[in-house]
Amino acid sequence: MFNQKKLSSFLLLLVIPTLGLIACSKPEKAEVITTESSASSVPSETVKTESTENTFDLSKIPISNITLGQFPYISLPNGYQFHEATTVNFEKIPFWTGQHIENVEGQLYSAAIQQNENYKEGSFLELQRNLENVIQQLGGKQITQSKIPQQELEKIPQKFQVDYVAGLGDVFNNPTQTFVIRQANKNIWFQLTQTGNGHAGLFVAETKPVEITAKALSQNQLKTALDKDNKVNIEVNFATDQANILPDSHPQIEQVIQLLKNNPELKLSINGHTDNSGDTKHNQTLSEQRANAVVKALTNNTGIQKSRLTAKGLGDTHPIADNSTEDGKALNRRVELIKSN
Repeated sequence: MFNQKKLSSFLLLLVIPTLGLIACSKPEKAEVITTESSASSVPSETVKTESTENTFDLSKIPISNITLGQFPYISLPNGYQFHEATTVNFEKIPFWTGQHIENVEGQLYSAAIQQNENYKEGSFLELQRNLENVIQQLGGKQITQSKIPQQELEKIPQKFQVDYVAGLGDVFNNPTQTFVIRQANKNIWFQLTQTGNGHAGLFVAETKPVEITAKALSQNQLKTALDKDNKVNIEVNFATDQANILPDSHPQIEQVIQLLKNNPELKLSINGHTDNSGDTKHNQTLSEQRANAVVKALTNNTGIQKSRLTAKGLGDTHPIADNSTEDGKALNRRVELIKSN
């Protein structure tokens, strides 16, 4: 786990000229959606989501139609500034929901917040109230303000802690406050964690449905590639951090089914691959689950014998492109068909 002392010594900040917040001495209280008892230090209206299993449910958050402006959508009150700000086009970001770490994939803004040198009368509470107010004005709802348990902190990859220490804040010692703005085509997550008096870490992440640009390979194209190279990559899209195949991948699955039907002697290994985002062990498990999901889709009520297919998960161990770029990561997240004897 990342050295906690480094976090507490990190005082960071920035100022973004976006739509957002003008400091106000008496901001309105933020409405809160929680699935557990929020910390009592913030007086706010609480709207609990109904769940018999006491689990976070994004669908319980009302959809906001407010125009947001430019990412990351907020600016700071007078007397505060962002520091060590980083914007990444696509990343896997661990957000605390009050029950578990939710991995959110999308654009990330990470920064630390601190008081200006000449602003001595500020406090974390003032900063907190202002941010609550502006996020509420944008249609956001607070889903938790609570301390992350040790077993959940261990799920945050060490590399992520190092790369985004500014925005992470002192999650080891202080409560974390999480908000979500739910819109029709995307969700925006905010996470605020105190690092000192008047200082904090901030994550802002925006998720959107994946833009599908690749086209399904026909059965003839698949056969040509397999005859030539004994392998071919296919476009199979999954729900974020899950093994559920998305509907837009069904045409490609259907082409593989037709290939197998028209070539009854053909046997394939279905290999799942990930990029290197997140924990290596998790990526290995996820790749195995996704490979098995493809095998199931190819054999479930299709007439294709399961004995002709082998599922194999390779995690992030076989990249075909540079994982330091977003384009490279996209190429490494793939399903590969390998001709087997």
